[in-house]
Amino acid sequence: MYNPDTFFNIHVLKEVLNEYEWPLEYKLKETNSGGAIMEFPKCSIVISEGFESKMNAYFLNSQTGRSNTQYSLKLFHAIDVLKSINPQNDQDLELKGLVKNLEVEPSLEKVRQGLHNICILLQTYLLPCIQGNFNWVEEFNKKYPGL
Repeated sequence: MYNPDTFFNIHVLKEVLNEYEWPLEYKLKETNSGGAIMEFPKCSIVISEGFESKMNAYFLNSQTGRSNTQYSLKLFHAIDVLKSINPQNDQDLELKGLVKNLEVEPSLEKVRQGLHNICILLQTYLLPCIQGNFNWVEEFNKKYPGL
């Protein structure tokens, strides 16, 4: 059975996060599953390494107003809805540094690239979420009622 090595840890996360300016102070907490929580005053983002070093980031249901029986909403869910609400804004945004073609093999570099992508997306699209604004969730629930 193929069981690739993992490379994510809180030290790598700290290194990447320190390369960005954040609008609010945050704390980092390790999870029992090997992930980390980036905890702002009104928003927590869970970050974890998936299969073959694919990085994942999602919001806590308790903060987005979703029940524990529903899927946790990933950053990409939020971006999908926000882009559909304001498609003209997307044309004006330049995602400097975003890596579109990540390495195929799991590696520390792939983890870092994924973390940089998460940070770029957070700062480009999701600063209101960091400040506790989850108004987009209602639109998401309408657009994807089964999720």
